[in-house]
Amino acid sequence: MRADGLGTRIRALAPSSTADRCLPRVTAQRHRPSNLDAALATSPQAAQAFGALGKTQQYAVILQLVTARSTTVRAARLRRAMVTLAGG
Repeated sequence: MRADGLGTRIRALAPSSTADRCLPRVTAQRHRPSNLDAALATSPQAAQAFGALGKTQQYAVILQLVTARSTTVRAARLRRAMVTLAGG
């Protein structure tokens, strides 16, 4: 360990920075975005296909929406997911 305690301070910061990086993943695991729910409600075929996916595949769809940096990107990803789920 360094005499100035730098190693201890860095280790103390690590959990919070890791939590910040993992936040979108944790959010995706616990909550389905409301815009995805609304889109699935309008398309029974897509809703059935989404329900038939395994947890990992559902997580992949949700993660794409949760990690979008803008509403435009999120809307485009949602449209793409809905087309794929509806079989188009």
